[in-house]
Amino acid sequence: MAGICSTFGDAASIERTVGISRQVQEVTEIMNGSINELLASQDDLQVLEDKTDALASQAQRFQRNAHRLVRPNVSVFLMWTLGF
Repeated sequence: MAGICSTFGDAASIERTVGISRQVQEVTEIMNGSINELLASQDDLQVLEDKTDALASQAQRFQRNAHRLVRPNVSVFLMWTLGF
């Protein structure tokens, strides 16, 4: 063991290197987790944007259809109300 330690440096230096390597691995895992969460959030935002676009389109169709229905019925309502 002494021969290996003398070849690669003292034991304290190796322990520091191993400790730093573990810290780098922990940071890498945290960063990977953050990236995965960001990608999942991006997917969720894309779904939300698609739903928003669909809802806006449906609202426009509803408004056009409502105007088409209301205009003819206003005259019928007025005739009933005024007694024509």
